[in-house]
Amino acid sequence: MTFFHFCNCVALAYIPPVLIFNSLIGESESAWRCSHASLGYIATQLVKMILMATFMNTGSSSNGFDFIQELTTAIISGIDFMGLYFVLNYVKSSTKFSKYLLVTLGWGQTDNILRNFVFFWNGARGKEFEWTFLFQAIKANLDMVVIFAVIVFVSGFKKRTKNFDLPQIGLGLYLLVPMISNFFLLQEICDPFFVLLFQIAFTAFMIYACHKTFFVTSNKSL
Repeated sequence: MTFFHFCNCVALAYIPPVLIFNSLIGESESAWRCSHASLGYIATQLVKMILMATFMNTGSSSNGFDFIQELTTAIISGIDFMGLYFVLNYVKSSTKFSKYLLVTLGWGQTDNILRNFVFFWNGARGKEFEWTFLFQAIKANLDMVVIFAVIVFVSGFKKRTKNFDLPQIGLGLYLLVPMISNFFLLQEICDPFFVLLFQIAFTAFMIYACHKTFFVTSNKSL
């Protein structure tokens, strides 16, 4: 039963991106182009790890919420925007939308595997069923949507539009929401279910901002 729970979490976390690729991109775009985004993600994370090892104080270990450490992590996470910018300039595709999807799937699925698979393997095979791992699998899908929105914001960041503030707000929330979620969990203010609801609300805003930004920039380019 525990192995079945592990399989459910893995399927929920990893199968939807494959279905998206097959249904929205199809055979017109080769899957190997996603590997460019995957390599870009790995290189970006290596840079972030070097910066974290350089500027973060790892000597004082605390089980509580460390505001300075979390804020430093959020600032360093801004390197993701630079990594996505370079990947977007490198990946070629027939349409802008398919390019966004290719980068989202390559970047997001690599992040999903490296961040969650060991977590599922060590935890979801436990003796008792826990909702935490199912919530994490759902969050992995929400993260894919957020990454797509961030890619749209980074791609159109230099273009002035009627909704000029939305990309900046979305990118700022992308950096701050993980810190807020960690604060809720580490301070035991609310349980993981309400943190998931908070993540859903954040994803809904990113969808709204992405919709406004993408269609406005698309109409400007016509």
